[in-house]
Amino acid sequence: MAGWAGRVDHVVEVSKELDVPAVLLRPDGHVVWVG
Repeated sequence: MAGWAGRVDHVVEVSKELDVPAVLLRPDGHVVWVG
């Protein structure tokens, strides 16, 4: 994330409701990537 530190928040939160290891969200809440 070097170079993006001022633009990206890295949040670690485990969710039993989501069966995926990672989700990338836009600031407006739209899902950009799931993987």
